[in-house]
Amino acid sequence: PAAVPLRPQQTPTVAVARARAVPTQPPAGRVLRAGVGVTGVSGAAFQTDSLGLGLSIEGTWRPRPSWGIKAEALGLPERTFDVQTGQAALSRWGAGLAYVRRWPRSLGAVAADAGALLVKTSVRGEGFLNAGESSAWVPGGRMGVGFDVPLGLAHWHAALDLNLLVWARSERVAAQGPEAASLGLPRADLLLRLFVAWESQR
Repeated sequence: PAAVPLRPQQTPTVAVARARAVPTQPPAGRVLRAGVGVTGVSGAAFQTDSLGLGLSIEGTWRPRPSWGIKAEALGLPERTFDVQTGQAALSRWGAGLAYVRRWPRSLGAVAADAGALLVKTSVRGEGFLNAGESSAWVPGGRMGVGFDVPLGLAHWHAALDLNLLVWARSERVAAQGPEAASLGLPRADLLLRLFVAWESQR
């Protein structure tokens, strides 16, 4: 009989796929931001000469790159309005909180914010026989949009933004006498602000 060659028994192999650990990106750090700005202010739709310069100081905490909470203090120097033969000098200063939203761009970031303010409004009469002065705390709201760019220096940024401030109540200044007159104070203000800020990521 013919010999039948035996094939060597092959041991089955099992392919084992090894999962490679992919390092995860660490979450973006929290950002603390502080700065100071110079503002140009005008009474919205009121008196052509309602112009002045003010200061704004703010601090922002961003737990994520896209949003944050901002606290600010602002002061708007006196502006004058003609009332009869005299003038009314108006000034506002106060503080507020706002929610900030950011959209990164190649050269910087577009930012928008909205929040609430509480300001002390002071009015003083000038050029009258018996000029008086009064003040009151007035709540208000604000909305703003701007653009933020890094300055090329460590942690320093510059921003230009436009803000609308709307006050919760209307106020009037009255002049008494033979020719009595009254004038409504602005219910809204526009602020154009140039801002410099320092940021720290933690």
